[in-house]
Amino acid sequence: MFNPKYKFIVAILDVMIIILSYILAVKIRFPDNEFIFGLNNVDWTLRICLVLLLIVVHFFIFQVFHLYKVNILLKIFPQILLLLKGLIIGAVFVIILQFTFKYSSVLESRLLFSYYLMISLITISIFRIIIFRKLFHYLLSRGLYNWNVGIIGNGKNAKFVVNDFLTEAIFKVTIRGFISNSGQKGDEILQGLNHLGLISNLMTIVKNSSIDELIIAMDDLNYEELMNLIELCQKTGKSIRVVSELYKIIPDNLFLEKYSKIPLVKMNGSIHTRIWKGPKRIIDIFLSLFILITISPFLILLSFVIKLTSQGPVIYKQQRIGKDGNVFILYKFRTMFVGSDQSKSIEAGMKDFITKSSNDDKRKNKVVDEKKFTSIGNFLRSSSIDEIPQFYNVLKGDMAVVGPRPCLKYEYEHYDNWQKSRNATLPGITGLWQVYGRSKVTHNEMIVMDLYYNQNATPWLDLFLILKTIAIMFNGKGGG
Repeated sequence: MFNPKYKFIVAILDVMIIILSYILAVKIRFPDNEFIFGLNNVDWTLRICLVLLLIVVHFFIFQVFHLYKVNILLKIFPQILLLLKGLIIGAVFVIILQFTFKYSSVLESRLLFSYYLMISLITISIFRIIIFRKLFHYLLSRGLYNWNVGIIGNGKNAKFVVNDFLTEAIFKVTIRGFISNSGQKGDEILQGLNHLGLISNLMTIVKNSSIDELIIAMDDLNYEELMNLIELCQKTGKSIRVVSELYKIIPDNLFLEKYSKIPLVKMNGSIHTRIWKGPKRIIDIFLSLFILITISPFLILLSFVIKLTSQGPVIYKQQRIGKDGNVFILYKFRTMFVGSDQSKSIEAGMKDFITKSSNDDKRKNKVVDEKKFTSIGNFLRSSSIDEIPQFYNVLKGDMAVVGPRPCLKYEYEHYDNWQKSRNATLPGITGLWQVYGRSKVTHNEMIVMDLYYNQNATPWLDLFLILKTIAIMFNGKGGG
C-alpha cells in the first residue's frame, strides 16, 4: 500500500550503523591500535569479507523478524525487542562461522562482542525510534506520503475496510472511491465516497482517478472469481491487496504488513520477487551440492537400511507436474512397499478430496494407507528425510529448494484454471504449505498458499521457510 522507498533508506542506514558500531567497538576495545578494523598484520581482504558477512546476516535476520514492515517500524518496545534478538542472533551466527572456519578475528573477544551489541542496539534504536518515526510522521503531516486507494466492491467487506482505514490507519490514505458491478457512477456509497464506475472499466478508472493501489474487498466471491479479478487488477500495473475470507489462511499463518487493524494480502508480486529469480537458481544449485556432498555418508548408510528392510529399489521415481504443466520425474527414498502407489483407492480418494475441497472441509490432506509403509517408511516421511533425493531434481532444474508442492498428474488434470496458475514457478522441496499446511488445510487453501508464495517470493521468505523446515524435520512433524 505504501511506497517502499523509505524501507530501502532504513535498510541502508541500518547497514551504515552496523559498520560504524563495529568500528567504534574495536576502537573502544583496542584504543591503541592503529588498524581501524582490528589487530595489525591481519589480511584486509578477509577481514572486510567477514564484516560484510556480518552485514548480510543481520539484514536477512532483520527481514525475517519483519523489522522493515511499517507496523513494526512505528512501534517502540516490540521493535527494540526484535532488534535485540536480531543483533544477538546475527552476531552469534557470525561467531559460529568464524570458529567453524578457524578464523576468529572479527569478534575476537567477548568484551568486543558486548561492545558491538550495546553500541549497535543503542544507535539503531535511536535512529529508528526517535529520528525515523519523527521524520516519518512529519512527512505524513505535510502530505508528502499520500497514497490513493481504490476499493473494489461496495458491500459489507468494502465498507468495513473503508471504516477501518478512516479510523485506524497508521498513516494518511486517500480513498478515491468504490469500483463494483452494481450501482451508478457518482452514487455516494459511504461517508462522501462515491461509486467510480464498473469493474469492466477498471483501466480507465485507475488512470482517471490517479489510483496507486487497488484493494479487493468484494463479498461472496468463489476462488475462481477472485483469481480472475486479481488477474484483471494485475493488468493495471498497480499494487494489489486482498481482504477475503478465502485468503484467511495467509494472515492466520504469516506476519503481514498492516496499515490498520485489517490484514491485507499482497497479490501482485514485488520487485524483490522479480529480482530474486536469477540469484535463487544459483543459490539452489550451490545449496543442493553442499547438502548432497556433506551428508553423502548418511545417504549411503540409509540406502543400505532401506534395501535390507524391504524388497524393491532404494529410490522411488514418480511422474509429477512442474513449471508450466511440464511433466518431470521426482526422486524420493522409498517409504512404501512396492506397488502401493498404484492403488486405485488412493487416486480416487485424492480426486474426491480435490473436487469437494472447501474452506470448512478440514479432512486429511494426504490420502495414504498407513499399512503400506515399510518398517522405517513412516519415520522417513515424518522427518521428511525421504525428500532429500529431490535435491538432485533441483540440480537438474526440475525443482527449486523452496516453491509450491509438485502435484501428481491426475491431480493436475482435475485442477480448475485458477488452480493451475500455482504451476507458474518451479515446484519446491519445501514451501508455505509444507511448513504451515500439511494435513491441516484444505486443497483450495493449499493452492492459495502456493499462489501467495508465487507473488511474494523473496530471499528472506525463502530463508525463513528453510529454517522452519529444518525445525519441523527435527520435531518429526514432516510429511504426515
